[in-house]
Amino acid sequence: MQRNFSAVILFLFLNWIDVVLTCYVILHGGIEVMPMAGFVIAEFGLIGFVIFKALASLSAVLVLNDIGQLRLIKYINALMFIVCFVNMISVTTIFYSS
Repeated sequence: MQRNFSAVILFLFLNWIDVVLTCYVILHGGIEVMPMAGFVIAEFGLIGFVIFKALASLSAVLVLNDIGQLRLIKYINALMFIVCFVNMISVTTIFYSS
């Protein structure tokens, strides 16, 4: 875990950014495209989504660490960056259309 500490922090930060941007989009009439997260939002609201996302992120780190594959977090970070970028495009579209 020591060698990958900065990658883990980046992963958690990117997930936090994803939560903030997703909440913004949903509060402005958008939808969540991921089925599991959409279900959580529909059943438990945005607070449930934030808790779900935090638990899912921490679980991913713990499982990867437990199975000795924490080095994969660097590749997952690249995917999370793309997710955040797409969310940012949605936020920008909402911001400039209102």
